[in-house]
Amino acid sequence: MIKIGNYKIQQGDNVFYSFEEGIVKTIVEGRATDVKSGCIRSGGYDLMVVPITDETRKISRMYRNLKDDIRSAEGVMNLNWPDLSRYMENLWYKHCLNTIIGGEGSKEVAKSINKEFKKFSVDIFKYITRVKKLTVCNISLFR
Repeated sequence: MIKIGNYKIQQGDNVFYSFEEGIVKTIVEGRATDVKSGCIRSGGYDLMVVPITDETRKISRMYRNLKDDIRSAEGVMNLNWPDLSRYMENLWYKHCLNTIIGGEGSKEVAKSINKEFKKFSVDIFKYITRVKKLTVCNISLFR
């Protein structure tokens, strides 16, 4: 069993994992080690899972939409998705945990996380737009 705030997650429970709904397949010593999300099955030492609540659903949708928007804007560019995804997933997890656990100072933490999320969103689109405009001898480098 995994305990997050007042929530208990057990093997077979529906959860959010990497912004997507999934099912916990294996828990070892209080850690999710195997999660199935759609057609994808992920395994690892300690996967970041959170219970499904109205708030975690809203937060997960927000991050999933950003990831989809980045992929659409990316076009033919080859962004560093492993590191970008890791950054977004860590921020998403921190955002969800803060919402679930709450407590003293949680409003300030939420403001900080929202500020970081907005900065990331603005910056990534700013740089994608800038890179797409690059030319060499009046020839666009990207379509």
